[in-house]
Amino acid sequence: MNTLNYSFRYLANRRGNTLARFVSLSLGLLVALLIFSYVGFNLSYDRCFPDRDRIYKVWQSSPKIGYESLVPLPLAEEMAAEIPQIEAVFEGSLKGSPYVEYNDHTIATKGCLGMEVESNFFDTFGVEIISGDPKLLDVWGNIMISERMARQIFGKDDPVGKELYMDWYGNKKERRVVCGVYKTLPANTSLGEFDYLHFRSIREIARNSGYENISYWGIKSNIYFKLRKDARIEDVERNLAEICKRHKEYIEAVDISYHLVPLKDNYFMDNNIRKTQLLLSMVGILALAVACLNYVLLSISSLAERSRTIAMLRCHGAQKSDIFKMFSLETILIVSAAIVWTAFMIWCLDKEIFSLTGYHNDVLFAWERIWIPLVVCLVAFLLSGIIPALLFANVKLSRAFRGGSDSYRFWKRGLLFVQMTCTITAVIFLAVCLRQMHYVQTVDKGYNVDNIYSSIFAGTSYADLASARDAIKQQSCVEEVAFHSPIYSIVSNFKNFYHTYYVDDSNEFRFVVTMMAGDYTLSDMLNIPLVEGRMFAEDEIEQGKNLPISKVLINETFKKMMGLNESPVGKVFRLGDDDYGDISPQSYEIIGVLKDFYIGRGELKPVMIENYNHNPDMSIEKYATKTPEGDKLAFTNVLIRFKKHHTRKDRDHIEALLKEYAADLPSIQDIISITKIEDRFKELFEGERKVSITMLVVCVITLIIALSGLIGYMDNEMQRRRKEIAIRKVAGATVGEVMVMVAADLLWITVPATAFGVVIAYMAGSAWMQTIAGLRAPLSWWIFALGAALVLAVVYAIQVARTWHTATANPIEMIKTE
Repeated sequence: MNTLNYSFRYLANRRGNTLARFVSLSLGLLVALLIFSYVGFNLSYDRCFPDRDRIYKVWQSSPKIGYESLVPLPLAEEMAAEIPQIEAVFEGSLKGSPYVEYNDHTIATKGCLGMEVESNFFDTFGVEIISGDPKLLDVWGNIMISERMARQIFGKDDPVGKELYMDWYGNKKERRVVCGVYKTLPANTSLGEFDYLHFRSIREIARNSGYENISYWGIKSNIYFKLRKDARIEDVERNLAEICKRHKEYIEAVDISYHLVPLKDNYFMDNNIRKTQLLLSMVGILALAVACLNYVLLSISSLAERSRTIAMLRCHGAQKSDIFKMFSLETILIVSAAIVWTAFMIWCLDKEIFSLTGYHNDVLFAWERIWIPLVVCLVAFLLSGIIPALLFANVKLSRAFRGGSDSYRFWKRGLLFVQMTCTITAVIFLAVCLRQMHYVQTVDKGYNVDNIYSSIFAGTSYADLASARDAIKQQSCVEEVAFHSPIYSIVSNFKNFYHTYYVDDSNEFRFVVTMMAGDYTLSDMLNIPLVEGRMFAEDEIEQGKNLPISKVLINETFKKMMGLNESPVGKVFRLGDDDYGDISPQSYEIIGVLKDFYIGRGELKPVMIENYNHNPDMSIEKYATKTPEGDKLAFTNVLIRFKKHHTRKDRDHIEALLKEYAADLPSIQDIISITKIEDRFKELFEGERKVSITMLVVCVITLIIALSGLIGYMDNEMQRRRKEIAIRKVAGATVGEVMVMVAADLLWITVPATAFGVVIAYMAGSAWMQTIAGLRAPLSWWIFALGAALVLAVVYAIQVARTWHTATANPIEMIKTE
């Protein structure tokens, strides 16, 4: 039996059915391949390190703040010296992306982050060295660069020994000598993505941070270590506990616990990451299942017209195995064509995929994970091909010659039920995502940012900042200007544990504070209501110039954490602890209490706002960035409220004015950009936006697939029931009664599918909401009702359209054709 020839002939002759199955599989594969490759990428974090099973990271936790990845930096030295089970200890942190000058040419290495390390980095992680000597990394001024950065700057030349000038601060260049090249690490490492290694020592960090005493545990860093072979982690934990006893006062003051986390689990310390991957996997399974089951439904729906052909083949000697091979080969041809089309679409959509996932195709479909798309394609073939091939191969000859479709009505209804359930689930989950995005953008956050724009700015003195502010304020398109620290960042400005207490009566209280600083106009500009006390005064700078106590505003949550029943206005507290915890504790006087407002992604935290104007020299000292040469560059953010009817030309003019005041700082000029505050908030919810886009794509695809299956099902039903409908019409049934009969029959599928879809969507929506920190939209009943109603409306519109022709046809002609 020539199965290949028969398969090609049928696919060519039944182009409509073939095209429907091809489109169904192609769309499902497109979604499934992208989702599972992305999930596989995230689940394979830190697999690139050869000794990953022996590498651990030190975490700390406290009841007041939860888990933190940054731990006291001096702990690295003590662990290396006092715990014999440890082979190597590494501490380091990412450094910003610099401008690099080589041979008098400036190269913008935007996105090329660095890591400040010592040479023990290679002893700990075993990263492959391409050339050079890693021991030279311990010499100040030497760097090692990745293969990627070496190609970008030097091309095919050997970079070892070459000199680079790196500019981080905008006013000074640092000379660096390349002492080696290492293999570029993949993007999925918990260390972060970086392209150069730069020397720093623990003592240098302490010295540059102003901490002369290296035993101070307030400096934080990432600490990793590698166990010796055959060593036990329990012994390390016991020795670490002995080290902690020497720092009992610090640890007990804020109730800290330390945890040694295997490198393979480090990325998943945030349990929401696992939940998100699980939800995405469910979405991928849903899309693939709908596509494959629709393929099966369309194949079974064609059984009525193909059963006689199957019977004739069987009568001419074809075995069941031959029929099975014939339909399996047919599925292989369609699946292969779908794979080719899907691969082409993924290649064409590389930019769109990058904007959605943050990674290009060469990363998502890397060779070490190529098994993931292969498994997805294999599963698609098995789900799509095995069931119809078995059913077709087992068609009874006696039933085949009379149509052979009735016995498979259960299969068709079951498959349509699953498709409708998945479609309703996808549509409702999409509604939940869109509702969440709308909610976080429109909910009252406690302040007003209408027509407010922001930009980073810098100067070498407060006078530089103030003169720029005054110049902007004089522009006719501007209502108000203020300096501020970021209110739109979810990350607190200071993540240290603070021992905060009253100066006047020693009534101690401890909690983590989110600190902000801004002009006297900041609170008024944002329209944050004052609950009690007063706002900053414009002449506060003159009144408090020589006072050691800063005046601050606090929010209601801060007051609640203080445990006060009376007004806190006039109270003085200190941030830090002279004995253990802060080398420069600062006293603050509360002058007012602001109504609570959300920060970042919508969290209520204890917030204190300090006035930049209180003491210009002190403000620059506290908020400045110190370069290695000793110069200080004060970074700030400038808030500008434009008048209601301002234009883009007005914003461009203000941006040019800011750049003019930063003329001596070329790197600062490049990062000055006027951005709408509302757009900054949207960036914080980029994850939710990507989930919404993913669900929109999945929703549209599943709806298209399900509707094509519904059309095939209804066409098959009308063909099967033509004689029944004709007899009913001859007996006096109207067109409306026929339509109602068919619609009522469909209720056996739509009602349970709606119930199951709503329940699954509620469970998925609740699970997704749990992964969101901050503002969460309520799961209102109308979201589920609207999603289900939308799908049912489309389903019954298709049903009416596909049954109208049969219901209005001449019954005599229908009986004749039967």
